[in-house]
Amino acid sequence: MDWCNHYSLPVRELKQQPVKIGDEVVVTVTDIHESGAGVGHTDDGFVIFVDGVLPDARSLVKITSLKSSHARAEEIERLPLTQEEEELAPTEEELPSKSSRPSRPNLGSREDFWGS
Repeated sequence: MDWCNHYSLPVRELKQQPVKIGDEVVVTVTDIHESGAGVGHTDDGFVIFVDGVLPDARSLVKITSLKSSHARAEEIERLPLTQEEEELAPTEEELPSKSSRPSRPNLGSREDFWGS
């Protein structure tokens, strides 16, 4: 076991992650990992990989696994990047209802994969 020269503690006890499994945190995704996961950081800079979130996004995520240098998480909710974006987002009343949308074929579905 490695010991820190300045403290009477093992090194592994000095390195502590700022999150725990099951925690919900807000991350800003700014990059993409070679695995395809979005690379986000918490406010204090801890790295979190989030599957299904592409760069330039802000999300509320739940931590699913934890390593010494990073964590993996699932997205719970997509958040606006800025205050302006939040103000410009349409409300539920402003969104068109499904009944008012024009009907179109369900291309790509199992029932109509080739569009025939």
